Amino acid sequence: MPLPGETAYLATNEPRASRLTTFFRFLIAIPHGIVLALWGIVVYFTLVISWFALLITGRYPKALYDFHAGFARFAARYLAYSVVAVSRFPPFDGGEHPEYPVELQIGPPKESYSRLLVLFRFVPLIVVYFILVFVGIFLYVVSFVSWFVILVLGRLPDGLHGAMAFCLSYSARSTAYYLLLTERFPGFDGSPADAAPTQPAGVSAY
Repeated sequence: MPLPGETAYLATNEPRASRLTTFFRFLIAIPHGIVLALWGIVVYFTLVISWFALLITGRYPKALYDFHAGFARFAARYLAYSVVAVSRFPPFDGGEHPEYPVELQIGPPKESYSRLLVLFRFVPLIVVYFILVFVGIFLYVVSFVSWFVILVLGRLPDGLHGAMAFCLSYSARSTAYYLLLTERFPGFDGSPADAAPTQPAGVSAY
């Protein structure tokens, strides 16, 4: 488990992918998309409450932290499933689910947070937003190619999986940053702070 205020994104490439569920992935992913949208509406308001709490007390209310962490994990699994990076149907909750091929590990809340970083979080978020635009375009191009490849081969080649995992990792860590779960600016360096201390065999950290 990552240290307080840190995140780790783990992605395992499945040996086989379902051609049937891949072909209809857009339709199959709709229920999760609806849940994510409704959950996101609530998060919009709870995030405002968290922002004021952090600004005033320097602490992240535990209940809100867990609520937002669950949303971030759900969003990470949904995005990976929707872009055919994984074939296994994702769970309908925000639990940790280490058995799932995609896992966003979120450490516990820190004892205290920088009020200054909270106050001006919107400034670096502008940079993150523009990076995500390009990352998102690349991700969906790779996803489109992967969709055809899976239909032909019945599996996702490691190269395509690695490209999508790289984009999904940045997206997941950006979500955690947006939700104020971490003070660490999401980067592409793959530094130790973004990787789990221990990993089971066959699992890659991005």
